[in-house]
Amino acid sequence: MKKPNWLKSTHIKAFLSHQLTYLLTRKYKVRRKSSTRNKFMVFSTDGLGDAFLKLSVIDSLAEMHGRTNLLVLTRDASAMLYESLSIPTLRYSDRHRTNPVSRLNLVKKINNLNVHTLYVMDFSLTENLVDLLHIPNKIGFTTGGQNNNHTRFTTSIAHPFYVGDALENFCKSTELNPDLMDNTQLLAQFQNLTLQTAGRLKIAVAVGASNPLKMMRLDNLRAILTKLRAVYPDAEIVLLGSGVKEKTYASKLLSRGYGLNLKNAVSKLNLQELISSVWGCDALIGFDSALYNLSFTLGKPTVCLAWTNASVQHEKPWVKIVRGNRREWGTADGYGCPETNSISPQQVIDALGDLMHVKKKFA
Repeated sequence: MKKPNWLKSTHIKAFLSHQLTYLLTRKYKVRRKSSTRNKFMVFSTDGLGDAFLKLSVIDSLAEMHGRTNLLVLTRDASAMLYESLSIPTLRYSDRHRTNPVSRLNLVKKINNLNVHTLYVMDFSLTENLVDLLHIPNKIGFTTGGQNNNHTRFTTSIAHPFYVGDALENFCKSTELNPDLMDNTQLLAQFQNLTLQTAGRLKIAVAVGASNPLKMMRLDNLRAILTKLRAVYPDAEIVLLGSGVKEKTYASKLLSRGYGLNLKNAVSKLNLQELISSVWGCDALIGFDSALYNLSFTLGKPTVCLAWTNASVQHEKPWVKIVRGNRREWGTADGYGCPETNSISPQQVIDALGDLMHVKKKFA
């Protein structure tokens, strides 16, 4: 039986660290420096996939306030994205959750930055650091149908479950008008990406996701790759992903996948190289992951092997959401859920074929 979150050691440490920091800072007085220009901060400590979705909005905030006046609190994985747009970042790590000294130092540092407005742009606000920050204006999402954030923020923005709707509401509230969830111009400009020339068909397969439940049994993905190779015998098929868990998954996947002629780039590319690889592909197949969101925001034909979370449903001509019938097949190995483990290879091939037709139609 899976251990509840509240019994995990990291969650206990995070709770105790937060309580101690709260006690030490609750009477903290911030001295506002009237002689200096006000600063603005974006709170963005969620995953890399969410960072791709809100990148154009944060870039618009930087344009509105001035890039040197906006600071993004983010994790290491996403920092390069903002820095490539000349937006300063402040790094946030798990130590800032679980270590009282690190958490206290970070809170003090932020409280001394003369921040006037905090934009809390995490879609699911699981980190309560925002409650420790003495900032006059806090703007954030009311998430999960709960109204408790009305007391947390000076301005609450409705998040009706789908992130695209949440971002649209955010832009209306802040009077921004970016190309929502569209990174084609942003990343092309700052990553020095160039248009792909016609040549050998390239299909990217993003093998991982943040949660193993979002993934698929190894046998099932092997069967999909086998079918993919049979239908597209001359295509370059490259496996993409990052991190130790995805590297392990890819190794297991390939251990019985001889003869498929796949290129394994999992955990071999940095973020800029990953972006370039997705930019250069003709289509991407993946789970509900960062690379799926990247592909979507670049307008690439994208097949999403969806799990139970409906938030993956980007309704665009270049996206196909594939779900199974919950009748699982393949050998159980701890990966996937009834939705992903019941997807058939033919479903994926059909979805990809439809998208390739759409690509030609709109080219």
